[in-house]
Amino acid sequence: MNKKNLFVFGGSKGIGSVFTRELSKKGKYNVTLFARTNPNSIAVEFYSVDFCHQDSFLKVLEEVAKIKGKIDHMVFFLKFRGNKFMDSWEGEIRVELDTIKNVMEILDVYLSDDSSIVFVSSLCGSLISLNQSIGYHMAKAGLEQMARYYAVKLGFRGIRVNVVAPTLTLKPENEEFYNQETELTALYSRISPLGRIAKSEDVCEVINFLLDVKFMTGQILRVDGGISLQEYESLFRDVVEEYLNRNLQKKQCGALNYSVSGGGGAY
Repeated sequence: MNKKNLFVFGGSKGIGSVFTRELSKKGKYNVTLFARTNPNSIAVEFYSVDFCHQDSFLKVLEEVAKIKGKIDHMVFFLKFRGNKFMDSWEGEIRVELDTIKNVMEILDVYLSDDSSIVFVSSLCGSLISLNQSIGYHMAKAGLEQMARYYAVKLGFRGIRVNVVAPTLTLKPENEEFYNQETELTALYSRISPLGRIAKSEDVCEVINFLLDVKFMTGQILRVDGGISLQEYESLFRDVVEEYLNRNLQKKQCGALNYSVSGGGGAY
C-alpha cells in the first residue's frame, strides 16, 4: 500500500518539531518538511526555505510538488522569527497569510480529493495577549478566516481545512524553564480545569485527529485544557487567591526559620 504524501511547513521547532518527529518514527506518511532550518535533524525529506522570500520558496515548492505528483495532507506551523528587512507586522503577514495563500494556489492542482489541511494558530486569533505584537494577532485571526474560506471553496472535492489553536504549551525549547519555575507552573496548573500545562503531544493528537476525520471542516479547535471557558472574574480570583496563599506560606516559613535560628530572642 502506497504511503500518502504529507507536507509540513515550518515544523522544525516547537510543537512542529515534536509533530514532525513523531510522524517520521511512525512511518505512516511520506513526510516532506519545508522550513528555514532542521536543527533537530528530523529524519524526513527536508528543504531549506525562507518564507520571507516567497519567490524562491514557491519555486522550490512547485518543483517538489511535480516530483510527488499528488499531495494528500498539509500541516502549517508558521511563525515569523525575525528579519532585519521587515517589521513584525509585515513579517507576520508575509510568513503566515501570504505563505498559505500562495501555497494553496500553487498546490491546488496537486491536492488529492479527500485530503486534509491543518493550520496551527493560537488563542491570539480570538483573544488578546500583550506579550505578542499586533501583527501576530492579525495573522492568527486572518489564518482562521482563511481556513473557513478554503473549507467552503474546496469542500466539493472532499478536502477538509481546519485549525488547531493551542494555549501555552510545553515545547522542547521551554520545557526546562517551566520545570525550574515551579511556582509559575503551579499557578498555570491551578487555573487550568484539567490541572496542568498543555504538552506538545496534546496538540499533536488533535492535529492527527483532524488529518483523519472525514466530516469536519472549517473548525477552530482550542487546545487549552478549558482555560478559555472560564468567566474572567472567577479566574482572576483564583489567581489572586493562589498568589496570596503562596505569599502567606512564604512569610510563615520565614517566621518559623527566624524563630528556630534564635532571631528576635524567641529562645
